[in-house]
Amino acid sequence: MKTLNRRTMLRGMAFGSAVVVGLPLLEIMEQPKQASAAGKPVRLVTWFWGNGVNRARWIPGGATTPVTGPAYPLPDHLTHFADLQDYLTVPTGYRNNCAQKITHHEGMTLFSGFTFNNTCFPGQECQGFFSNAGGPTIDQVAADVIGVETPVKSMQLGVSKRISGADFGTTMHALSHRGPQEPLFPERNPVLAYDRLFGNFTPPEDPSKPVRISALSAVHEQAKRLQARVGTRDKQRLEAHLDGLSELEAKINTLPPQCEPPPSPTNTNVDVQGVEQLQVVNEIMSDLVAYSFTCDVTRVVSILFHEGASDTVFPGTGNSGHHNYSHGFSVSNGQEIDQGGLVGFNAGMHFTMSSLAYFLRKLKDTPDGVNGNLLDNVAVLAGSDCMDGSSHDFDSEQNLACLIAGRAGGRLLHPGIHLLENQRNISDLTLTVLKAVVPEINSIGNVGADPAASSTPVNTLLVG
Repeated sequence: MKTLNRRTMLRGMAFGSAVVVGLPLLEIMEQPKQASAAGKPVRLVTWFWGNGVNRARWIPGGATTPVTGPAYPLPDHLTHFADLQDYLTVPTGYRNNCAQKITHHEGMTLFSGFTFNNTCFPGQECQGFFSNAGGPTIDQVAADVIGVETPVKSMQLGVSKRISGADFGTTMHALSHRGPQEPLFPERNPVLAYDRLFGNFTPPEDPSKPVRISALSAVHEQAKRLQARVGTRDKQRLEAHLDGLSELEAKINTLPPQCEPPPSPTNTNVDVQGVEQLQVVNEIMSDLVAYSFTCDVTRVVSILFHEGASDTVFPGTGNSGHHNYSHGFSVSNGQEIDQGGLVGFNAGMHFTMSSLAYFLRKLKDTPDGVNGNLLDNVAVLAGSDCMDGSSHDFDSEQNLACLIAGRAGGRLLHPGIHLLENQRNISDLTLTVLKAVVPEINSIGNVGADPAASSTPVNTLLVG
């Protein structure tokens, strides 16, 4: 029996328009070298918060008695993710191998796999603490591959306007970098962010419902002829495929138009009586990202929630800033020792994690196709610049705080787990998230020359 080209389609006409229906992989077809994932595009998000965490309230099961695996107990600072836990992996024990130390700065290696560059470039005020990116961040690596398919190659957003006073370079001020001298600074004004995303956007034309409903009717005769050519098992697969398409068309007929851009926000991220409007700005930015993914305006986004070493004042924490509070407590043998900043720091962490949870929940609540949501088709790497906010250290004792969220189109482990791997390079996690979005990427950083680089993804978290 002759083989059938695996790109064969059923074709017909309906209402004067051509109709094309794809086929499942049949035995009669030429077998592909590697099956590709079907469905919606996979997107990448990087999300940053500054000043680390309180490890006593961060590690599932506690710092001295960690509980690993799925269905892990949510520690105090992660309780905001109770309805999102299946989509959330908590890695702990990973070491940041950045070859240089300043405090704060080295934590940004999490998003690139490069040790930072301490060269003072022309025009920079290089006094005190300064650093520049050692190479491109993973969002830009991904943007070079998947960003070329969308109107906006990548988008950089921010929430808090309080700037770190501990960096006279660019590392701390931009989460996204094209390279050492190419920071992509975040847009913190929702109105300008909207204009960048939707200012010149025209929604794709939605096919008319009559054409969509009649697709199977249009290819009916060709389908019957194909069924006569194939064997019994292929005939069963083809019938099941056509039945599934019939159900799919019925569901599609009830869907709203493919994309409805949101109305432009009016909030410009201006303080009210000296107070930042952090919650509303975070919610607007989160909503804009969800809309941009739905409309396929962009597939790559970085969000700098608040900078490391910055004194953002969170609601309910008094008048002192988060960085100041981070130096007002310590953790020893899993026990908190308050030195005047514990309550304020914990309150700031709860606000920060509730803000991240809002973003992830917005993705989960936004349909993406018939049976999925945006969080099913997004990989999120969220992290900070250290582990314990009190010491700002990231060495073998303190490690580095980060989270991984989303299913990446089925490429990331679901449900999520608490994964404890002592002393493993944290850039392995970075590479894992990148590979979930761009599978052909096999390394990040200067492998062989920089200990921060990685060519070994965490296969435990990759599916397929």
